[in-house]
Amino acid sequence: DAAQLEQVVGAAMALMDSDTCILFGPGSTKLAVLARMGLAGTLVGVDVILRGRLIAADASEPQLARLLQHHDQARIIVTPVGGQGFLFGRGNQPLSERVIRAVGVENISVISTAAKLQALGGRPLRIDLDDADLLRRFPLNVRVLTGPGEFSLHPLAVPV
Repeated sequence: DAAQLEQVVGAAMALMDSDTCILFGPGSTKLAVLARMGLAGTLVGVDVILRGRLIAADASEPQLARLLQHHDQARIIVTPVGGQGFLFGRGNQPLSERVIRAVGVENISVISTAAKLQALGGRPLRIDLDDADLLRRFPLNVRVLTGPGEFSLHPLAVPV
């Protein structure tokens, strides 16, 4: 719903510190955030924002890895993709194990409308990566930003 999306967009804007390199995963929520910033991104790609400017659109995994070598502060912002609620591994392959490790699990933010989370029908958010050590760094429950100062705690399923 439009009101929920507007709340998420406002909350996502607050996550974007001016000196932090933002790797923004695919989805219509990202497009809404970029539109609010006056930027045109890609629906299915990973876009990179720095100091309010789009510095890479539809970035590949090697591009992201190179960018991260030059930026000390980075954040990944993702929204559940596909009806199954995937955060990593499906639909956003550029956000690989190497990229996630470089950014740090603690610098990942998940954003979503409450309606999108409810559509999962209680199913957990999912990560489909192969690196067992990296997977152990993710929490069992993830905080999902649903509006300014509003979070929903959602279970996270990782392959074992």
